[in-house]
Amino acid sequence: MILPLKVTTIPHELGRFHVTSETNPKTRGPYTVDIEPYEGSGMCSCQHWCCRLRKKAESGIRGPEIRCKHLEAVRNFIVDKVIANWRRKGLISKHVEQE
Repeated sequence: MILPLKVTTIPHELGRFHVTSETNPKTRGPYTVDIEPYEGSGMCSCQHWCCRLRKKAESGIRGPEIRCKHLEAVRNFIVDKVIANWRRKGLISKHVEQE
């Protein structure tokens, strides 16, 4: 069974997050995601990032090509928080516009 990824901030560690395992959250993870390394492309402690994507990052590749699903989940989490903050401050509307 595949479960949704749960992202939590790591207290007192800006830019670092824990992300649950999608396939086995009770026995794997949480994975640690750090969004600062590699010019903001980030890094993750999951096997996919450590064994495959790290090599690309170390060769100079940046952006989505070196992001695992845990990094993408963190980026979505951050964007959702920013949008919620903008709404709370009244900087963007709370209603859905229809075309």
